[in-house]
Amino acid sequence: MELNAFAQSVATPDYIAMKVADCQNAVNQSQTVFYIALAAMVVAIICAVIFEIVHTKSKRLDEWDIAADISIAVAVVAALVLTCAAVFWGSYAGSLIDWQNDPLTMVMQHVAKAL
Repeated sequence: MELNAFAQSVATPDYIAMKVADCQNAVNQSQTVFYIALAAMVVAIICAVIFEIVHTKSKRLDEWDIAADISIAVAVVAALVLTCAAVFWGSYAGSLIDWQNDPLTMVMQHVAKAL
């Protein structure tokens, strides 16, 4: 059987709808992770600034300096998660567009990779 004919037999409307739904779900999940990481980063940066201000006002408390360092570390980790979520979001959005616009080519690519 020719690759194109096989791909057409596999690319049923139900299969395409399932792939589009999977891509939409992945986009929604990556958006959620993106916004949570953004919120965590903003909160951590605000806390770090507040802790640093308190530390400079009260020169004798080293705990505030440690708390500011921890907040900065949390902000850096949140920034990394934010970057990864943005990359995944873009990737899944691209896949969603591909599945919605040209599902036969996507099926042919998956079949060709499997062979």
